[in-house]
Amino acid sequence: MPKGKGKKKQKEKTTDDGAGSGAVLMFSGPSQIVDDTDSICSSIPDSVLSDEIVSEGFDDSADSSSDTELQFQVSEALDNLADKNSRTRMAALNYLNDKLKHKMVGQYIVGRTETLIDTLVRGIKRSQGGERKELLLLASLFPLQFGEDCADITSLLLSVLVPIIMDNSVSPPERSMAISTLTLCTFLLCHDMKLVEDIMHHCESLCSSCKIDLIVSAAIKGWSLLLSILPIHMIPAILTRQTPILTKVLESASDLSLKISSGQALSLLFELTRECNEDLLECEEAEVACAVVQSLASESNRYSGRKERTQQRASFRDFSQAIESGYVPERSIKFGSESLQLDSWARLIQYNVLTELLATGCRTHLMNNGLVRDIFQLGPPVLPYLETKATKIERKLINAASAKWRSQARGKQRDKRCVL
Repeated sequence: MPKGKGKKKQKEKTTDDGAGSGAVLMFSGPSQIVDDTDSICSSIPDSVLSDEIVSEGFDDSADSSSDTELQFQVSEALDNLADKNSRTRMAALNYLNDKLKHKMVGQYIVGRTETLIDTLVRGIKRSQGGERKELLLLASLFPLQFGEDCADITSLLLSVLVPIIMDNSVSPPERSMAISTLTLCTFLLCHDMKLVEDIMHHCESLCSSCKIDLIVSAAIKGWSLLLSILPIHMIPAILTRQTPILTKVLESASDLSLKISSGQALSLLFELTRECNEDLLECEEAEVACAVVQSLASESNRYSGRKERTQQRASFRDFSQAIESGYVPERSIKFGSESLQLDSWARLIQYNVLTELLATGCRTHLMNNGLVRDIFQLGPPVLPYLETKATKIERKLINAASAKWRSQARGKQRDKRCVL
């Protein structure tokens, strides 16, 4: 297999009104539209950053509640989590999940974190179905706003979620959601690499033994998320251990989302291996994985739809280039006056997880959430008064210049057509 000495990067500028696929993400979110020719792995759901979407649903100017009313409603919802009536609990969960996604409400819960953690642990253990899934979603959103203030939640959830994940009598959606919650909380809060490795072993076990696509896909996505924060010296052992498992999943999978998850995991694993020691990629396991990925990049099975085949080929062309030469489908995500550069497979995977979890609230968290900004190395939040906005005269001059340029371009195009 050829050794790539440098990363081939293809820059694609992403604007706020872009659209992408939600097929490769961990949490269930709004459906996205994907162009038939797009690669799913690099078609990031930029629509979650759209100013228009945010303003329609959760813009601060459209929210009639004052800060005092919001604080009261959040406090009331927290109290209702322990209510005996299941409808009251569900209403409280839905409200809290919605606010944690779209607003920074951590200051209203300070002092009640231990009570909330205890409620979450007991609720996840005793509930089932829709209520358990909402509790798992709350357990994912809660540490995103509190960070180190709720560092104990990972160890407490571990004892509750692992039995759920390994219990075959639990429904697949609940098990997959439990995997996503556990791996995300570990990614955000855990500094004990031994614990991170233990949770990765649980995910690897599911990849090898479980036959349910939804669970295997969630396990691979969670495993990839944790792989992105592992120390580089641990990568060689993982390459040898996990590459055959991921290759086997690719060979046997019929679900497109599962194939994409495995392809992304291999791309990230090979990216990290290159940073450690590129000569390690000359092993037999890497050669077999490369051959399987190349075959999927040109596969044309009749049993799958045309759109699905097109998406698979486009995605696996990216994976094939990543494995062979270190290619990264680089993206630039705009939000407010800032932009986020996604220039590695690790960042792409991390961003995908957060956008699927937060949906239209992702823009708010990128701008104001210190933990999210630390993950992507964006620095402290930009203060509103530091964001410069063009004056009315400046905007008028810019629009006039743009109109003049368009007129000249059209004129040149007409001249060319006349000559032809």
